[in-house]
Amino acid sequence: MAAPADMTAGNMSGKFILNKAQSEKNDEILKNQGVGWVTRKAATHATPHLAVKHYKDASGVEHVEVEQAVAGSTVSEHRVLDSSEKAIDSPLVGPLVQRNRRVAAGELGVDWLKEGWLAESFVDGGIIHVTADSDAGKSDGTWHMEQLVGGQKKYVRRIHCVGQKGEVVHGCMVYDYEGPL
Repeated sequence: MAAPADMTAGNMSGKFILNKAQSEKNDEILKNQGVGWVTRKAATHATPHLAVKHYKDASGVEHVEVEQAVAGSTVSEHRVLDSSEKAIDSPLVGPLVQRNRRVAAGELGVDWLKEGWLAESFVDGGIIHVTADSDAGKSDGTWHMEQLVGGQKKYVRRIHCVGQKGEVVHGCMVYDYEGPL
């Protein structure tokens, strides 16, 4: 289902489900991040449901809290869009350093990350940009609203992933809107 017409990247709060038919190269991205075959197959056969809580705190700092439910287990992540680096232990890819922020389109070095946005993807001139560095490789991506075939607005995560040996994979995760939190 399409996201509501009034949903913007300033508040992407809601419930979403991965649309596998519209998503691209998720298995290749996981492989490039060093995830083993069995885990990749389990991950690509599962259908994640997201509960996204997107807000600004009392200081005006933007937060995105995501609870991802897959096959009876739930993984939570809390991203603060303040440009700071944060070491985490990802259940899927292991230890990594992540950075979350808003950037102007011109600050993105990869053309793939600059495609498909709707105007409401920008807040104060910036789009959500996330990076993750690990021993297996580096990825960066944008989280935004995108107009897809058929005119439906969707929550999309575009990903540019570089593996340990320099292998580059571009992919995206497209989410259908399921309703409010």
